[in-house]
Amino acid sequence: MDKSDILKAIKWEIDYCETTSIKINPAFARTQMSVIDLIEKYNLSQYRDGDYDQFGNPRPFYNIVNYAVDVAAKMIDMDVKDIQILSEDENYWSSFVMQKELHYWMKEMYFGDFLNQLAYNLPKYGHVVVKKVEDRVHIVPLTSLRFRPDAWSLKNIPIVERHTYQPDEFLLEAKKKGWENVDLVSLQPAQTVDNGVVYSNPKISVFEAEFPKGFLDSEYNYFVMTGDGVLLAYDYHKTSIYKDLAWEKIRGRTLGRGQIEKLFHEQIYINRSVAEETDGLAWTSKHLFQTRDNSVARNLLSQVENGDVLIVNDDVKPVQTEERNLAFYQYNSQKWEANAYKKTFTQDMTLMGKSKTQNKNAAMIAQELQSGYFKQKKDEMGNFIKQILWDWIMPEFKDDKKGEHKVLMRNIISGDDGSEKLFGMVVGQRLEEKKLEMLLNGKLVMGNEEKILKSTIGEEVKHENITIPKGLYEDLKYKVDIITGDETIDTHGKVQSIEMVLQIIGSNPTILQNPQTKSLFYKMLNYMGFNPKDIAADPVLSLQDSMSQINPPQLGGSVARPKTPQPAQMVTAQQTQ
Repeated sequence: MDKSDILKAIKWEIDYCETTSIKINPAFARTQMSVIDLIEKYNLSQYRDGDYDQFGNPRPFYNIVNYAVDVAAKMIDMDVKDIQILSEDENYWSSFVMQKELHYWMKEMYFGDFLNQLAYNLPKYGHVVVKKVEDRVHIVPLTSLRFRPDAWSLKNIPIVERHTYQPDEFLLEAKKKGWENVDLVSLQPAQTVDNGVVYSNPKISVFEAEFPKGFLDSEYNYFVMTGDGVLLAYDYHKTSIYKDLAWEKIRGRTLGRGQIEKLFHEQIYINRSVAEETDGLAWTSKHLFQTRDNSVARNLLSQVENGDVLIVNDDVKPVQTEERNLAFYQYNSQKWEANAYKKTFTQDMTLMGKSKTQNKNAAMIAQELQSGYFKQKKDEMGNFIKQILWDWIMPEFKDDKKGEHKVLMRNIISGDDGSEKLFGMVVGQRLEEKKLEMLLNGKLVMGNEEKILKSTIGEEVKHENITIPKGLYEDLKYKVDIITGDETIDTHGKVQSIEMVLQIIGSNPTILQNPQTKSLFYKMLNYMGFNPKDIAADPVLSLQDSMSQINPPQLGGSVARPKTPQPAQMVTAQQTQ
């Protein structure tokens, strides 16, 4: 298969994507690229057909789509700390150290930024396509991709990615990636003609195309080629370098549907209602007058001064220009806006005109529906991230950490229960070794001395390095899990629960000493969602905290109350005898 056939196949895929009309798409955006373009414009509060009316006035745009995207992004957002490594054998602590080191490694690779962008782009466009480039994972802009718009999945169709470079950018990228035939590429600006006008485009188009196995009569399925047919690179990919996830899968087309596309009609009709309301207000702001007297000034604002007396042959009456439909405009906008909230689960919708009890019940039902909807979307995104971790991230991490290396203990300690346990185990072992050494030298360490020694060892351990043996992670049996907790946790309620626990302990410290009250107190903690071990644990205190407990600071107070002077007693005659 020669280069001309490859270029022809690539251009056919591009033309098919850009020109194929999808029947289930809105009538005003039939093609895949027109849907993506309208999503971009609505996100920027822009009209497809221009932002000015026929009189040159700006057209008002009442944006309701961005709120739906922001809420959805917040509800499904994930962080690096939500990724867990679970041991499938007895090597629990090895898996735990691997998890902590993986978190730190991903932070250095800015994987958290990738997760944030993923959570935003998925509800915005309704589809995300990610790509592995060397050791990094990137989100590919949908505006740069061309694929068949009427397929069910991206897994079995060609994918073409279009890149544009300035001449100097192209030469730098070619040198970085080792492209061939660079000297055959024309760096002169391309000339295009549109309606008789000649345009000069200095940018160079480069197409990166990946075809499924067996699609082409070639031993290669990956090509990098310029728009004028110069083959820069070719290769064979056993597995695709692309992965994709849809927000809502729509039968009959490849592209998923997101929050903005869901609200196309609502956005159109709200804009229309707001525009009509704005036009009405423009008329309402005008003050017009009418009279049959031809001698009256034509413009009372410019030809009459304050205090003038008009001598007229007929009455001068104001023309009624006030808008009488403002209330209806507002009702109409609220109706479309409420429908948008319902379609995207972005707000608790209460029933208008009902009693408070009915409103409260409706709000609870709406909140449950909202929580369940976004929980499902977050689970789907979590499974997608697992695929990325298994196929791309973990192999890169294990390859980077396969040799013997050191990890700073301070980077492993993150404040969670497992970190404190590991830190406490290391400090406890060092403490026992130090106590035995001092005992052999004739000194028994107990009480406050032991507390200070433990804190001192803890400060030393924090700044030490842990040696990870060579190949520790290679034979480790583990699985990857992602915590997809509910984002609608009542934080205020949690704070109130913590305050109540502190009040109970402060008013009755012996509650943890009596076995019966301790058991009941721990059950209460479980019901409130707290781990009782967090209270029973013996933490490694810092040296300053230990010294504060041993020598508590003297608190100031008021001057002691003076003793009341006693009156002098009289000596009786019997006492002198």
